[in-house]
Amino acid sequence: MRRIYGIFGVVGFGIASSSAMAGVTLLGESRAIRASGLSGQIETSMAIGLHYFAPGGFGYSIPSHLLFSGMTIGAGDGMTLLVSNSSRDAEFAGFVTLLTNGTAELVNGDANLGDRYFNPSSDGTPEANFFDLPVGNQGVDFKGFTIDHIDFYVENVSIKSMPSEFSETGSFTDYSLSGVFRVFGEKTEVVPEPSSFSMAVLGAVSLLIRRRCRC
Repeated sequence: MRRIYGIFGVVGFGIASSSAMAGVTLLGESRAIRASGLSGQIETSMAIGLHYFAPGGFGYSIPSHLLFSGMTIGAGDGMTLLVSNSSRDAEFAGFVTLLTNGTAELVNGDANLGDRYFNPSSDGTPEANFFDLPVGNQGVDFKGFTIDHIDFYVENVSIKSMPSEFSETGSFTDYSLSGVFRVFGEKTEVVPEPSSFSMAVLGAVSLLIRRRCRC
């Protein structure tokens, strides 16, 4: 069984993330692999983030519309599902607006040790390169689709702290992570406007009915 987490805590158990929309399917995904170490610090958790960018100071950009804020995973949290949607994440609506506006923008998904996500880098990837877009897309982002939720499925995670003679504090934390960011939703239904011909036919039928009623 996979543990399913909401933004503010454990929300249930299951095999896949639940949805409130009928017809919701997997629209696109992006694989995340991270391996690194942190000298001089002992950590037991890792923070996950998926976000756009906003201008920051000193030429840097800062995370904007950060999803999964406040969620952490530990060394034993393989096969964990972190879920972000409109009811659990205050930044979800803003993120989805950018994800579906038809404009190419930079997005980034990453992880770092500790209980708070941070990414001062201005590096990002256009949505069409970060995600594999669904069939019927416009080649830019998820415009034309209604997004139900976004999750991060943690495949494997390892966090190991150990003594280190090269660290001033004598400690070192090594970590690795593999998982997948996934976007779920459905094609937005577009109701076509009545054509001029259809309106003309409807008008003629209505006129004919009125004339018959007078007889």
